[in-house]
This record gives sequence, structure tokens and C-alpha cells, in this order.
Amino acid sequence: MILYCIYYCVRLFVAEETQEGIWQIGGYWSLEKRMKDIANMEAEWTTLLANFPDEAELQTLKGLAKKLRENAYALDRSLRSQPMHYYALLHGDCKAANIFLASLDGTDEVTQGGRVGDEEQVLKKSRKESMAGAIDWQWCGWGLGMQDVVYLISTSSSLQVLEKEEREKFVSKKYILSLRENLCQRLCDGPCKEGHAIDVLEQFSEDRLQLQFRVALCDYTRFLVGSMWGKVTPSSIEKVRLDRNVGMHKRNLNHLLWLARNSNLYLSEFERKVTGTHRKVAKALSLSLQLASMAGQIARDVTQEKTLGTVNKTGDDEKALDPQTKADRDSEQLILNVLSACLPDVEVIGEEGYEPNQADGEKQKSTLNEHLVAPWEVDLDDLAQSDTQGSGTDDEITVWIDPLDGTREYVEGTRECVTVLIGIAVNGQAVAGVINQPFIGAEGRTLWGGLGMGVWETYGTCWERATPLQRHQQSPQKEEERRLIVATTRSHPGPKVEEGLKKLPVDEVVRVGGAGGKVALILDGKVDAWIFPQKGMRRPLL
Repeated sequence: MILYCIYYCVRLFVAEETQEGIWQIGGYWSLEKRMKDIANMEAEWTTLLANFPDEAELQTLKGLAKKLRENAYALDRSLRSQPMHYYALLHGDCKAANIFLASLDGTDEVTQGGRVGDEEQVLKKSRKESMAGAIDWQWCGWGLGMQDVVYLISTSSSLQVLEKEEREKFVSKKYILSLRENLCQRLCDGPCKEGHAIDVLEQFSEDRLQLQFRVALCDYTRFLVGSMWGKVTPSSIEKVRLDRNVGMHKRNLNHLLWLARNSNLYLSEFERKVTGTHRKVAKALSLSLQLASMAGQIARDVTQEKTLGTVNKTGDDEKALDPQTKADRDSEQLILNVLSACLPDVEVIGEEGYEPNQADGEKQKSTLNEHLVAPWEVDLDDLAQSDTQGSGTDDEITVWIDPLDGTREYVEGTRECVTVLIGIAVNGQAVAGVINQPFIGAEGRTLWGGLGMGVWETYGTCWERATPLQRHQQSPQKEEERRLIVATTRSHPGPKVEEGLKKLPVDEVVRVGGAGGKVALILDGKVDAWIFPQKGMRRPLL
């Protein structure tokens, strides 16, 4: 019965055991495990539609596969960037066939789950710890409890339960209520007390848990569209109709329709506030991630050539050394060309001042994914309103490029702090940015993020394996034991910098080149602040 299984999911969530040898991300359908499915999603969905030409509702959802593909990375990140206290142990294959229930009459008899209903008489009994147990833990790992709940009702619940969920959030609300009750009892080590109940209500809000349910459902449907549903036909449904080890979405077309319909609805809800500006910022950030990584590869490749192609942008004045290398030139041209071709009405400004070659950009853009970031991920609500009302025109969005920050260090061979920088602004306010570190790791490291979506870390080009960068805080110490570590310039020292440092209770000064390198040190928790008390910039804007 579905309530037994739901309460079993709750017990898993509140379990405090430390588990070893499990998946970092639970479940076999997570994006990083199913990347090969992404390219096939539209073709698989088209095959399913062709298999059921007379199903009118299914035919109205022709665009679902495209929407799921374009949102795949964003859905995955949303599942992996919730507050830490929402994460727990997932079974990873939590279907009724893997859950065994004790009999209702109190005997020792155990029965296999199978397809389950919504009988209310199990409410009290199902809270007993002995009522359910599970087998087949090969996909056990960490995740949001709602991921097991979504998988359970998608594979194992009756159509009546799905309809009740659609009308009144029946299953998800039962899970939330039981979760809160169990967490409260654990905090109190007994009956729930009022103060602890308030804490649990605040920490596990129904709105956030319901959002997790919707995201998890869309994410699971993404897997089904790309991997399973292209094989579903009327004859295949009849063949497995009574096979309890097969998910209900492959045994009954109405179950499949329920998942597809609600995924389409939820995706539309996510995009309810999306404007043209959101779309262009998301596209610019998606492209910038990949272009910064490509520029990082150029920086590494140039170091393998006989010469770096270095020139001094200030001419023969050695006292005013401002080096530029082949890596600076090639990287800026690449980024400028592609962004100008893909976003022709967005202003793109590079440090080296080159003009874009849109023809070259057109050739290169076909290899890039414009949907690594979804428009609904970027929060622009607090920005000042523009005259264009969010249409995303050229005087509203600006992309700034520093193709090789820390060029002097690059030339001198001190390359750990060298970075590629791309910033995105709306109405003059920074909204998103990318820092690529070409010489951290074998294929470089990218730190990136935007308003409302936090900061992420990616090694190489495995964007599906991006991990949220945790905020670093010093461990609690006595006041006299705390240390203040600051970063400052290596290449541009001066009296004002040294005077500023002397005025602060600094315990250690780290002198590194490049703005991006210093920001990376802060994000990594290696320094507490970047001190540079200089007025203005080295050169005026054009």
C-alpha cells in the first residue's frame, strides 16, 4: 500500500547512520549517469507519439521532449543545490516490487508491494518501524527525499492515487506531514514539543518540499523520455500489464500521460516569470561557460609553442609594461565572434578592443550548447526596471571579456592565478559571471554562477558534474585565535596599497596577480578579503 511505502521513505530520510560505498548521487536516472540519452530525446518522443496516433492528449504534448532537454541541466542543478538539511539517503530504486510489507493482522507474514492503493486504515499501523523493509540497494546514494517519493508513485501507485495527487497533493502532503512529525520526534527524543515543532516547520517548509517534488518529477520524466518511452507500444503495454517489476508508466498509458502532462505543467510554471532578458542572460551564460573553457585550452596550447607571441601594448615603454600574448588575442577573438553571432543585439566588449567576425562565429556556434542554464534559474526580480521592459535589447545587456587575466604572470610562468573572465550585466548591474582557471587541473577549472543560482564549480567540460561551491567559514575560534588573511596585487604595488594593509589587523598577506585569481582564492576560502585601495581603472572605457 502506498502509505506504507511513503512512510518507509520518511524513515530512510530521518535515518542517521553513516553509509559507505554508496553513490554520491542516488538513483540510476541522474543526469550524469544518463548523458547519452539527451541527444535522443526528441527522436524517442516522436517514436512514442507515432506509436499512439489516436491519443489526442499525448499528441498535444509534442514539444515536451524539447522542453525537458533544454531544462535538463537546470533541473539537475536544482535537485543538487537545496539547503543541506534536505539531503538524505535515497534507496534509488524505490518501487513497490522492492518493498516488503508486514501483514495488517500483526502476524510475521511479509508480502511484496506490487501495485498499491491509498487505503487510509494503514495510517496508524504504518508508523511502526516494523511495517516495511526494502531490498535491491544497488542505486542507493544521496539526494532529496522527494526523489524517492516521485519514483515510487511513478512506478507503483494506482491511477486513483495519481489523480488524488493531481487534485489535492495527496501523496506529497502525506510525506511532508510524516517527515515533519518524525524529525520533530527525533529532535525531542520523544513526543514532539512546541518549540521543536516550530523549528521543523521553518526548516522544512511545505512550499520548498512541494517545489522539490515538481522538479524531481520533471527530472525523472526527462530520463523516461530519453531512455524508455520510445519503446512503449500498445502491444508492449499488454505484454507487461501484470508484471509487478515493471513501472506502471510502461504498463498503463494513463500513468505515462499523467507524468507527461504534469511535467509539461510544472515546466510552464517554472517559466511563468521568464522574460526576454532572462532568456538572453541564460543563453549568454551558457555560451560563456563553454567559451571560457575553450579560451583556457588556447592558453594551455600557446604555452606549448616556441613563443608566446608577446607584445607590449604600451609600446617601447618598459616601465609601463602591459603585455599581450597570442593567447589574449586568439581567446578574445573566439569569444567575441561566437557571442556576437549568437546574440547579435547584445553589446560585447573585450579588453583587447577587437571587432567581431560573425561569419567565423556562425561556424563555431553549432558545436555549443545554448541551454546549459535555464532562464528561470536566473533571478532578475530585484534589478531596476529598464525602458525595454525585459525585452533583452542591445542597450540593456552587456557582456565583458578579459580573455587572459594575469597576462604578466602568464608570461613569467606563474600561472596558477591566470584566468579567463566573462561578466554579464543588465542595466549596468552584474548578474552572472565566469572564471576559468586554465592551469588548475588537467583540463582547467571553471567557477561560475548568477543571481539566484549560487556559484558552481566544474572541472574540464563535464557540465553535468558541476558541483555547488559551498560558502567557506572559519571554524569557531576564540577572538585572539582568529586569523585575517587577505590577498592583494602582485603586479601593481604602490604606497596606497601598503598603507591600506597597515591599517588592517592582517595576519597574512597573499600577493597574487590577476583579479580572477584573487576572487577564486576568496571563493575557495583561502583568503578572507581582497585589498586594493586604488582609485579608478588602469585605462578608461571606450
